[in-house]
Amino acid sequence: MVLTHGLRVFIDHPVITAIQVVIRPDDMDYYNQVMDELKGRTEKIYDPVFGGSTRQASVWNGLQALTRVLSGKTPGRILIHDAARPFVDAPLISRILKGLEAADAVIPGIRVADTLKRVRDHQVVDTIDRDSLYQIQTPQGFKFQHIYDAHRLALQKQDNKFTDDAEIAEHAGERILVVEGTPGNWKITDPCDLKRARQRLERNNRVAMASVRVGTGYDVHRFADENFGVESDNQPRSREAGIVLCGITVPHHRPLKGHSDADVGLHALTDAILGAIGDGDIGTHFPPSDPQWEGMSSDIFLRDAVQRVLKLGGTIEHVDVTLVCESPRIAPFRTNMVERIAEILNIEPSRVSVKATTTEGLGFTGRREGVAALASATIAI
Repeated sequence: MVLTHGLRVFIDHPVITAIQVVIRPDDMDYYNQVMDELKGRTEKIYDPVFGGSTRQASVWNGLQALTRVLSGKTPGRILIHDAARPFVDAPLISRILKGLEAADAVIPGIRVADTLKRVRDHQVVDTIDRDSLYQIQTPQGFKFQHIYDAHRLALQKQDNKFTDDAEIAEHAGERILVVEGTPGNWKITDPCDLKRARQRLERNNRVAMASVRVGTGYDVHRFADENFGVESDNQPRSREAGIVLCGITVPHHRPLKGHSDADVGLHALTDAILGAIGDGDIGTHFPPSDPQWEGMSSDIFLRDAVQRVLKLGGTIEHVDVTLVCESPRIAPFRTNMVERIAEILNIEPSRVSVKATTTEGLGFTGRREGVAALASATIAI
């Protein structure tokens, strides 16, 4: 059940000491089923309180219930969470609690990646600058007395237009810190979301019962010589083509040398997946001596590895790629790399990690002679 799954995360978090659930009066039977499922683990959970006609009213009822249960003792910090987000995780809770050490209000957010248009009567009015836009999630953390007073102020003014508690705090003059959210912490709002949630829970259950394997991969490609910009016929070669890393073209003044497109990230990841299922390496299936693979896009190799996993009845649960180079800078392209890998593997971006580091000027990457990549893949069969 949705509520059961979310509650377990808060129950298991070592810093959370008390949990107040707010429900509809009609959902009491459902709530009792949840408590039966959590039997033996409900010591942190107080008796439920009934909500109001709006989210804002429901949270206010929950805040008041806490003050009654605690006999007037004011909690220091509080997290307010939508039960419709069952995939909250412990690291996110910890980030919010850590933020509350220095701030009065902390909310998790994901930077908006899609282009946003303002539309009127099915016609585009303008394009919205997305650089400073975030999608806000829950749980949202507050100093208890501050959010209690902010809700009471909104109630006194009969202001009930707020869509989340951060907006109420903002209206009361609070400064709000935004920390990194979790892509997998999405909200169930329609039947499609519920189906997606069930599929995720079923997959998690399969993984728990499956054999989990981990493979690693490593690859290196060198940059072309500094004088690559002049061809043998003295015609200048374009320096704008860039290099391909994790399926994304990154601007760079020197190309990487390789039989295919020299994508070290996808090469290392392909080897990691093949290693997890014990099926050789990229050279076994796509030998560099074979001319048909010359200049080939490396997503071909990675898709082949995915098919080998599927034939074994396996699922790719998580992949991690680390790019090692002094240049180019990876950070501006990291999100696109994550999305591209997720697309090739047909998994959620939340199960893909791409990182970058340098060797502090040491070794061949430190001398800017090339790019290296390390990868790991977790597979359940």
